[in-house]
Formats: sequence, C-alpha cells, structure tokens
Amino acid sequence: MKVNKKLVLQIGSLFGLTVLSGLAIASPTIGTVAGSLNGTMGTVADSIGSAMYLAAIGTGGMAAFKFKAHAEDPRQVKLTQPLIYLVSSGVLAGLPTVLNITSNTVAGGTANAKGVIGAPATGYGTAN
Repeated sequence: MKVNKKLVLQIGSLFGLTVLSGLAIASPTIGTVAGSLNGTMGTVADSIGSAMYLAAIGTGGMAAFKFKAHAEDPRQVKLTQPLIYLVSSGVLAGLPTVLNITSNTVAGGTANAKGVIGAPATGYGTAN
C-alpha cells in the first residue's frame, strides 16, 4: 500500500491547527494557551517514557532468549546478538531519566534522578 505523504502532512497540519485553535478559543490569553499546551506535552512525554520502559523490558527478554539460543548452539547464534539486545535494553531503560534530568537542567529547574529507582519519571520540562 502506497502512502501519500502529502495527504498525511496536510491531515496532520489540519489536526494541529484544529487543536491549537480550540485551545485559543477556550483560553483568553496566550499564557493560558502556552500553559495548556505545556501540560499536554508533559503527558505525551510521560507516555513516551513509559513506552521506553516497556521496550526495555521487551529487548531484555529478547536478550535472555538469544543468550539461551547461544548456549544451546554457539555456531547458530553469535554472542554479539544477545549483547546488542542487552545494551539497547539498558539504553532504553535509562533514556527517560536522562531526558528528565536534561530537561530540568535546561529549563532551570532542579535536576534530580527520581526515575533511576524504576518508576517512570514525570514532569518532563517542568521544575520538580
């Protein structure tokens, strides 16, 4: 199936303008529009962070299965395959925390490592 990129871009732009115009009508000032948009983007960032944690769990499981396959037949599965899955799992698990600390540092907030413990970090781009 061929995807018409121009049509997808037009529909996405129309959707974005519709959302922004709805925010503008519901809010009397630009500050409240910006605050509402910031709250929406925070929710999207939290969802992306949660997806990264789930992807980390998935790639960690793939690494375990590849290690098992390598143990059963080392000629069939090279050792580099499970190691690549393991490293990518670690990167995916740590990326939400790095993004949280970076966004807090850039935004002038306090940089903390509350996402390191294991719960998804919340409040991307806001001072905690």
